[in-house]
Amino acid sequence: MKTIVRTVCLLLVVSACGPKENLPEGAPSYLEKAEFLEKVNQARFNFKRLRLSGKGVFESESDRQSFRFDIRMLNDSLIWVSISDPLLGIGIARGLVTPSEVSYYNTLDKGYYQGSPQGLQKSLGFNFAFQNLFPLLSANAPKFEDLTLRHVPGAYLIMNFDPSGQKPPSPTQEAFSEVYISPDSFRPT
Repeated sequence: MKTIVRTVCLLLVVSACGPKENLPEGAPSYLEKAEFLEKVNQARFNFKRLRLSGKGVFESESDRQSFRFDIRMLNDSLIWVSISDPLLGIGIARGLVTPSEVSYYNTLDKGYYQGSPQGLQKSLGFNFAFQNLFPLLSANAPKFEDLTLRHVPGAYLIMNFDPSGQKPPSPTQEAFSEVYISPDSFRPT
């Protein structure tokens, strides 16, 4: 009888030590939030200045437009974007994004904007908030104040909201984001 009680107690202890959630098939190994954040911070790409240059294509159902881009960034303070014609190199548009302000000038239609990212988001339908663009362009995971970590097939999923709805979002939160993190490099996929 003592052997059966000891065996049951041992099974309870062993089962309690495993992951707190059932992982879906193909999900990466279980990590606690603190251990995950430590690995993401170790994989962070640190720089003072970063420059990205290349060619791009914008496609819609009725239009296709090629362009050259030049993006320059100062760590956590500034994103400067220049877009030009791919053949002649003539400047088409320039933009500047800081944590508090967005401005751009389009030479084709003489359009200009200077103000908050929220105002530009309303007119163009894209979130130009610095805290969203900077991690995306620098290939780093965003720094969420309070994040939810999920294990999904092939990646870790971080969210700046509680998908269950049990915890309401911060009243100052502007956008809800989900980012898939590679289990190999701990960078966004």
